[in-house]
Amino acid sequence: MKILVINGSPKGNNSVTLQWSKYIDKIDNAHEFDVINVGSQIRVYEKGEKMAEVKDKIATADLILVSYPVYTFLAPAQLHKFFELMLDAGIDFDGKFVTQLTTSKRFYDVTAHGTVRLIIKDLKGKYIEGLSADMEELLVEKGRKDVENWWNFVKAQMENDVYDISPIAVKNEIKPYERTLSAVEKKENKKVVVVTDLVGDESLSNMVEDFVRALPYNTEVINLNDVDIKCGCLGCLNCASDGRCVIKDEFPALLESVNGADAVVYAFRIKNHALSARFKLFYDRQFSNGHRPVTAGKPTGNIIAGNLSDEGIFKTYLDAKCAVGGNYNCGTVTEEGNATEEIKTLVFRLSYALENPPLPTANFYDVGGMKIFRDMIWIMRGIMRADYKFYKDNGLLDFPQKKRGQMIAMKLVGALSRNKSIKKKMPDMMSKGMLMPYEKFTK
Repeated sequence: MKILVINGSPKGNNSVTLQWSKYIDKIDNAHEFDVINVGSQIRVYEKGEKMAEVKDKIATADLILVSYPVYTFLAPAQLHKFFELMLDAGIDFDGKFVTQLTTSKRFYDVTAHGTVRLIIKDLKGKYIEGLSADMEELLVEKGRKDVENWWNFVKAQMENDVYDISPIAVKNEIKPYERTLSAVEKKENKKVVVVTDLVGDESLSNMVEDFVRALPYNTEVINLNDVDIKCGCLGCLNCASDGRCVIKDEFPALLESVNGADAVVYAFRIKNHALSARFKLFYDRQFSNGHRPVTAGKPTGNIIAGNLSDEGIFKTYLDAKCAVGGNYNCGTVTEEGNATEEIKTLVFRLSYALENPPLPTANFYDVGGMKIFRDMIWIMRGIMRADYKFYKDNGLLDFPQKKRGQMIAMKLVGALSRNKSIKKKMPDMMSKGMLMPYEKFTK
């Protein structure tokens, strides 16, 4: 069997994720593995010189394995760019079996996998469920066994022609948005930034213009295509100690402008079930912020062109990214409904949030994601010094082991519950006991 590994890691052959494919090759060497490093060589593929070679390799492969690390909730920008290049060149997977393998700390691997799965199906691949591995699992026996079991299952599905046959949603036709709102007087006390990647997109441009007109604050529109961003995140971790990126371009100044604003709104058209590769590059390069919610408390919103109602995974991505950042989500404007009224709603919510105390944002997306970061940073604090200092200074190292008083109290309750006579009274006692701390605020 011929297996084509599409390696989306910017580290190329030095990718940790790629080691899983190498391990499979070692334990099942009856097959022929061919690796193309699209992540590290994306500039070469952008020139178009190697796309014919890609088409030939896909044609001769029995299985395509998309391999990548999870970067900021999704695949790296370089891999998203490669998928765009495939579509632009009219290259697809032509009914071949395709699966994916990722490594991460399982921080929103579900949004990455879900998005790539949809792209694979758009590219006419027979999708087989992929594997999400922890970065260090290959170093332990159970992790290696899990990889072997998954690989055997992939082969069994191929032998029996079993793959994901769920349909892709049919996109509804959307009427382009036309400007309808008038400009209002601007206040000088707040700064709002709109980050966009629009190029020749009249509908999106009109929505952004009406938003800027209706918002009673000075607003700067930053087009990512006008900023010199040389490349995506390299995954080198050089920024982990001091928060400085080694790539010399205009991105640090861009990030300073965005982080310095009182509110940020993102405007883009949905592309390949997510963001354009250019917009994803913007998010990936923010790794220089590490895992620190440096913009926590700032209101934000989205202006989106495209069929957002059909993109459940992408909506989860938008909500989760906002929550993990500690930002108040003021809403999303889309072309699908009454965009004019949605713009007015976004303007109202953003204006309220700018003039009033920070609104609550915590939910499962935030709390769950931050606990993964907390545990990782605690272990890797020798490398991630900037992250560790931020978490320590802001009381984010909130391990449950530190709540010793509460733990002792729960042990006491557990001991009492083993007494038969007390156990009968426990439900009523527990209810009253749980309410006691609240009564001084409610009575």
